[in-house]
Amino acid sequence: MLLIALIAPLAFAEDWPPNATINEAASLQVTPAGLDAVSALVPTLLPEMIEIGDVSESGGTWCFNYEFSLSNAWVSIEVDDVTITPGAGVLTLDADLLIALNDEYDPFEIYLEVACIGDDCPAYVEPFPVNVSTTIGLEVITGDTGTPVLDATMGEIAVTYSDISKAIQGQCTLTDIIEFFRDYLGLDFYDFILGLVEGTIKDTIADMGPELETAIEDAFSSATINEQLDLNGVALNVALQPQDVIIEPEGVEVLLSGSMSAEPAACVAAWDPGGSPRSDTPRPPMSALVPGTHMGLLLSDDFANQAMYSLWRGGLLCYELSGDEPLPINTSLLGLLAGDAFDELFPETGDMIIATRPKAPPTVVYDGAHDLGLAVNDLGLHFYAEVDDRMALALAMDLDVVAGADLLFDGITGELAVEVALSSDDVIASVSHNELVVGTDDAIEQNFAGVFDSLLGTLLGSLLSDLAFALPSFSGVGLSAVNVDPAGDARDWLGLYATLGTVSYGGGEASGDCGSGCGGGCATGGPAGALPPMVLLALAALRRRR
Repeated sequence: MLLIALIAPLAFAEDWPPNATINEAASLQVTPAGLDAVSALVPTLLPEMIEIGDVSESGGTWCFNYEFSLSNAWVSIEVDDVTITPGAGVLTLDADLLIALNDEYDPFEIYLEVACIGDDCPAYVEPFPVNVSTTIGLEVITGDTGTPVLDATMGEIAVTYSDISKAIQGQCTLTDIIEFFRDYLGLDFYDFILGLVEGTIKDTIADMGPELETAIEDAFSSATINEQLDLNGVALNVALQPQDVIIEPEGVEVLLSGSMSAEPAACVAAWDPGGSPRSDTPRPPMSALVPGTHMGLLLSDDFANQAMYSLWRGGLLCYELSGDEPLPINTSLLGLLAGDAFDELFPETGDMIIATRPKAPPTVVYDGAHDLGLAVNDLGLHFYAEVDDRMALALAMDLDVVAGADLLFDGITGELAVEVALSSDDVIASVSHNELVVGTDDAIEQNFAGVFDSLLGTLLGSLLSDLAFALPSFSGVGLSAVNVDPAGDARDWLGLYATLGTVSYGGGEASGDCGSGCGGGCATGGPAGALPPMVLLALAALRRRR
């Protein structure tokens, strides 16, 4: 006993205790190709035309005076190419633009007066190449609510351009203007024009900065959740938030810490192991992302198993069935299981209660036959009926269940559907109590499959269908394809791999009735609301608790 007492704390330390925050619970990884797809957001943030304020200059004395003014000037911007390149700790945004100053149909006006002689000169600048570059830093900071958030910050803006002397077209002789700038103002006329353009571009990019920073932050914030979900009476607290951000040539990785918790229920207190399984296996590196993938969301089995433990601990799998809705629960079900063996005890059909005794938390399976698997062991199923004027345990069974689900994504509608696979073939039933009709255990175990399929179709049919989520898009950019595969050396990380592209669904906010949502989408059907995929399989064992 002393030896057990000494070893027990060490064994318990291997589990995640209730309410624990799991570091590196998930990882959001974006490849350079994914950043290129995100760069499509940049042109949508730039205006096509920017007005330049009037400019004037005057000086000298009577008959030796000069005056210069420029009016009706505007700049047009055409985006030729934009790249966002990951480097050592920062992202580099590089944009190749075609810039024009007015056009031949709407030129700007130059007025020049020297020694009391003035002249007007309409002119314009044909499109010429301009390169704009800046850096974008990403870091995790404490937000206004006291929780970690991802913060994007734009650095200094550099503008470079080539010679524009051949691009300036004037409906007058520009020689006098060029000489005036050189002799009276001590300036190069072309530098003056480029200075106006450069200042306008820098101001525009600087003004665009907050929008671009917000767009980047919003794109990553879809992986941030801080909600309380009501799952059939169990209040599940879900938190997933940025922990750290890593930028390197291979891409951008946002590490996420998370926790799942629920208030304990008395119905499972006797079997509570004191925490969820802990594996602490290293997360897969960005280099392990599927070739051609733009981004990957990797969920650790630690985080998923904590979700399953929390739901189990909250009593989600505790239920009792009785009465006539949605189907009659009476002793005739015992006849389906054991033939006529119960007829002598129950010559007439009587009321019955079916109660679960979930003795162990479910655990996730990532490397099974389906995208996501859920193993439920030692799920007790007790049948109570009236014997000798009292409700007695007529039969008890233990079920081992391995359910599955596949994630199906529609790139046209942006809907992520969950197809649940659960039938009697996925259930192993064994009789654990049968004192009333001894010797019928084998028959009951063999006949249970037919009863299970009937119960499943009637009780869980609506819960296992129409599970779908409407994913959001940002400025027309969203997920165009999604694949699911196990990841990591031990295949105990769930990898959701996606490609990005221009999409027609969504619009910055998830479509549909999101309610409070979870910040990244909403359900379009079924009772699941905005649940994480690993939670959906728990619905296979749901029933209104009494």
